[in-house]
Amino acid sequence: MSVCKTTSPQSPEAETLRGVNDIILYPNPTSGLIKVVHNFNAGYCMQIDIYDSRSAKVKTVLFNSSSLETTIDASLLSSGMYYFIVHAGEEEIKKGKLTIIK
Repeated sequence: MSVCKTTSPQSPEAETLRGVNDIILYPNPTSGLIKVVHNFNAGYCMQIDIYDSRSAKVKTVLFNSSSLETTIDASLLSSGMYYFIVHAGEEEIKKGKLTIIK
């Protein structure tokens, strides 16, 4: 049995998730560990995809939203600018930039 919920693009829950700014990735810039803090408590499958400057996916992190904080190990990423996309269920809810400094 899965503890994660999924949403369809037409569901009322999906409308609530779109454009959410209550997801924080810090420190940014970073040289290693990144904390992800959010306020979802509905048991959504959360996914963070990290892309390099050439749009190649370099890391994917999956976690359940009932855990209000998670840590991403970015220590193996090279210095540079990266982009991230956060998904809750099947919905893309936030995009941003991430800087890695070594």
